[in-house]
Amino acid sequence: MISEKAPTLHLVIPYKQFLINLSNDTDDKQLIFPVKKYIGEELENYWVVEDVHYVATMLHPNLKSFNYTPQQKYHAETLLKLEFEKHQQLEQRISLSNNNNNTSSSNNIFDLPLLSHESPDGEEIKTELDKYMDNQKKMIKI
Repeated sequence: MISEKAPTLHLVIPYKQFLINLSNDTDDKQLIFPVKKYIGEELENYWVVEDVHYVATMLHPNLKSFNYTPQQKYHAETLLKLEFEKHQQLEQRISLSNNNNNTSSSNNIFDLPLLSHESPDGEEIKTELDKYMDNQKKMIKI
């Protein structure tokens, strides 16, 4: 399924199920029924649904209820949770890597104050929290 203007990954599972359901329709003539039955059986094995299709279906707002089999829904939920965990781990690794790189390069460039709230001039450096608390105290006095 390819669409040049809109993504279609989320439609793979619903269309596959739709075609399988059509092949099980018994109201057809006797000549067509065996062909549809054969196509329905072959379709399940031939049309392989990958994990990305399950995730895309779960993420789509109109299809997130995943009204298919409970096994497919559970599989899709599990895949989605795994993807979120992978993403969180990747973000943590990147932030740790960036922090390590930034710290080592800034240590080489700048002289750090001896105390965290004291500058080399002896003046007190206020953190963002300190500034916020000072503003709160001023507002209470007013």
